[in-house]
Amino acid sequence: EEFEGNARHLFVGANDIDLRVSRVNTGSSTDNLNGSAVTVGFEPENAIVLPYGPLAGA
Repeated sequence: EEFEGNARHLFVGANDIDLRVSRVNTGSSTDNLNGSAVTVGFEPENAIVLPYGPLAGA
């Protein structure tokens, strides 16, 4: 997990795929969940998926 001012980045793994989820940092974050199982969901119409590269390959 990383904080970048207005953004919060979550690094999660699922089915041998590493995902980076970025969202607006509203200041209402939960406790540190490093190493915990989490459920992640989103509204598909609000999603932006980047191809692998400089922005999505970190």
